[in-house]
Amino acid sequence: MFFTALTASAEPQAASFSGVIDHETPFVEYPVTIAEDNSTISLDLAATDGDLDTLLYLVADNGIILGENDDREDGNSDSALIMPHLRAGSYRVVASRYDIEDGDTVGTFELAMTILPDTPSNTFAYDVSDTTLQAVGYPAPSANPEADWTIMAYYAADTNLEAAIMSDLDEFEVGGGSSAHIRVIVLLDRSPEYDESNGNWSDVRV
Repeated sequence: MFFTALTASAEPQAASFSGVIDHETPFVEYPVTIAEDNSTISLDLAATDGDLDTLLYLVADNGIILGENDDREDGNSDSALIMPHLRAGSYRVVASRYDIEDGDTVGTFELAMTILPDTPSNTFAYDVSDTTLQAVGYPAPSANPEADWTIMAYYAADTNLEAAIMSDLDEFEVGGGSSAHIRVIVLLDRSPEYDESNGNWSDVRV
């Protein structure tokens, strides 16, 4: 079931809608057009009557679900969703209930939408030039021949799993580590509390 929603411009826009979710209408769709890249949409779906357990979706024009929310927090069955950095284009906001077609909750709802266009405060600018990175301590980049495979691993070893994770790292080394055909890159965060092997360092290293 479709209803006309708002079309975003270069200015912030907000709109609210009310409706009913029941066994005959288990969901309601609201089309939204976003005019500017990097916009943010904020959605708030709240039950206003009945025992409705809300469910909220943001769907791209091609049918791909970009975001969903059932309960906004523990003990609160209303739904909320914030999606930043959206591209300009057509979207659908779907207001529904938990388990949609087979759900047994019904009631009225209020849906609030707010669209914020891209602004300098919403956009992060990072200087990742070689000069800046070297100034803060990163080594100068060097070109290496392309490998057949690159294995990238992240280990959060600042827990009681540290000993087991360090064993995994040792297995990479036993297997030969990096070679001309395979590159192994590991980002490892260790703890000072659980394991003292491999130099017993406790910071984050690559």
